[in-house]
Amino acid sequence: MRQREFMRESPLPLYYQIYEILRRELAQGKYPIGSSLPPESELIKRFKASRTTIRKALDELALEGLIHRAQGRGTFVLRQRIEQVLTALTGFVEDMLELGYRPSARVVKVEEALADERVAQKPDLPLGAPVTYIERIRLANDAPISFDVTWLPRALGERVAEENLIP
Repeated sequence: MRQREFMRESPLPLYYQIYEILRRELAQGKYPIGSSLPPESELIKRFKASRTTIRKALDELALEGLIHRAQGRGTFVLRQRIEQVLTALTGFVEDMLELGYRPSARVVKVEEALADERVAQKPDLPLGAPVTYIERIRLANDAPISFDVTWLPRALGERVAEENLIP
């Protein structure tokens, strides 16, 4: 499936549209880690944009830590650092999809336990209350990005554990 390129009539600046397209392609693995992006001259032809516009888009990718630009050598893809922005109440799956990643998770452990002092104070449970303990490795495009530990009151934990914990 071919991604929409850009729209010149869009209120978004052209460099930003190009930045978003390249960022999405990086997230989807079109350019593997360590590989080089096409040269500026090819990007100029592809997007029918000026060198200044292409450089501004590449500068944004570099500022984000997604690429490294080496004068005379090219532009290289770096291991992506993914940060969840916590400005809205959204879940991991929604956040990763918004960033153009394929989210998944690997369940490491699900077990029943009793709330100790530390666990009991978080959801305001009584000491010794039954809880469900869940460990998961969260992945974006099959690359591990976080290790989640979740303690839930047992009734809720049982329902969550019954559901498919892997999106």
